[in-house]
Amino acid sequence: MNKKLTFTGGEPNINWDDVLRDPIANRAAIFAIMEAILPANPAIDEGFIISGCDVTVVPNTSATTTAGYIWLNQEILKVDAHTELDGLTSNAYRFIKDTTYDANGTKTFNDSVSRETWQKNRAILDNVSSVGTSMDAVSAKTMLEYIAINGLEYIAEQLQADPWTDFSGSLGSGWSATTAKYRVDAQGYLEIFFEALDPSGASTSSVYTLPTVSVRPDWYVSIPVSSGAYTDELNITTGGLIGIVNYSGFTGPIYAHIRVPRLHP
Repeated sequence: MNKKLTFTGGEPNINWDDVLRDPIANRAAIFAIMEAILPANPAIDEGFIISGCDVTVVPNTSATTTAGYIWLNQEILKVDAHTELDGLTSNAYRFIKDTTYDANGTKTFNDSVSRETWQKNRAILDNVSSVGTSMDAVSAKTMLEYIAINGLEYIAEQLQADPWTDFSGSLGSGWSATTAKYRVDAQGYLEIFFEALDPSGASTSSVYTLPTVSVRPDWYVSIPVSSGAYTDELNITTGGLIGIVNYSGFTGPIYAHIRVPRLHP
């Protein structure tokens, strides 16, 4: 971020660019944080409670809020403690921006024009028949709730396993299966699932080759699998070749669901 460096010794030629350099930089940084919590959506009035703003509704009478701060439509707004009467008996309240001017900021400029220079922006309660797409003051989430929601979504996304890839139609010569598929699970393990994998006269143990390095183990894997009365081995090479060895003598199908780490410990 931009920063104005200050020194003793009497700095010459101070102007507004110098004065505003830090506030403008800090404002942009704060907005970046807020938008990371709740990205802007121009179609609706979105926001959250930063602090305070506990709203209490007296049905068909009024709503009262404590003081605090909210983020509304890409702006941080202070909320003063106040009460809004329910003129519509709807019990629906929203937060809206209210702009007024402090009389102490009324100044007459060199061109003899009086201008208001102290703008006061607040968020206030507004009684409406229906909140619609506005920021609902009664059920508004807090900043911490949004952080928690985003955090849980991020964790869930990180834990999401890759989708299964079916390879039942691409088996080695002579092999068949009702279902044959693989995926990398949420912990980075390789999962392989066989349902009714049958040699059907296969002359080779080569069942399938995993197509990409990202799903292949980095060392040779050998796992016992059951084929009826026989116990054979399912092997996976570092080149991704899946093979069944010692299968001579059985004609029944293999059912297996295996899960192995892809990287050597």
